[in-house]
Amino acid sequence: MPKKGIVMADVTLYLGDCMEIMKTLPDNSIDAITTDPPYLATDLSFDDKLSFGWITELLRVVKPNGYLCTFGLSKIQREVEKHWAYRFSGIWLKEKGGMRTHSAKMPMCQQEPFVVYAHPDHSISNLIWNSVYREGKSYHKVQKNLGYKRGGKDQLDRANTSSWTKEGYISENDGRREMTDVLFGTSKGSMKHKERTNHPTQKPLLVIQTQMLWLTNPGDTILDPFMGSGTTGVVCIQTGRNFIGIEINPDYFEMAQARIKDAQKQPSLLSIGT
Repeated sequence: MPKKGIVMADVTLYLGDCMEIMKTLPDNSIDAITTDPPYLATDLSFDDKLSFGWITELLRVVKPNGYLCTFGLSKIQREVEKHWAYRFSGIWLKEKGGMRTHSAKMPMCQQEPFVVYAHPDHSISNLIWNSVYREGKSYHKVQKNLGYKRGGKDQLDRANTSSWTKEGYISENDGRREMTDVLFGTSKGSMKHKERTNHPTQKPLLVIQTQMLWLTNPGDTILDPFMGSGTTGVVCIQTGRNFIGIEINPDYFEMAQARIKDAQKQPSLLSIGT
């Protein structure tokens, strides 16, 4: 029998097989699914076999205008695309490349892909979309007009004066930008050390947070059928979403439960600004 973990108004966690547990969830009860299923591409103990029945079962529980955002390589995504409507794809770009498990005659891997799908019966006008911005340095002035140099080496700098100020400077902004489909764990791309757990395929909070803010609104209910270390649940707590998480591995379940309990003690990003 599945074991329930934290049960509160905003969080329910299940220890057990996601196929068994999802059958107990009501139709059209989930606003979005954000998950990181086994890739079927490594020698990790949980990655050697996976039924694809979860893909169609998610269609039953998600609302008609709901999303599925899933990491995974082409083997996984091909199966999802048989049933879901493709919306867009992106990557988590890491600071450094790492060895693939099966790395013979392949380059080191520095990115992990994700794809966003919508329910096949969706209406684009009813889909949620929120722009997400990253912060950075404020505007600053950089001197460009240094006068004529031999050989016209500064010609390109002097040719475009559209952003020049009266003082002969150009204003540049390395700061606030709308997030693109290339996501980073931190400004350097990697995951913050303090959030790292022993889970081998953990995703950064910042990456999941961006996906969550794009595709859902506060008060929505999010499902992660492959909860792992609980990153999706932590982000839901931080951003005011309801969360249902399912994990089959007891050790990872306890890890996720502890992280989510800790997140519930912290101030919400809604109160301090995202």
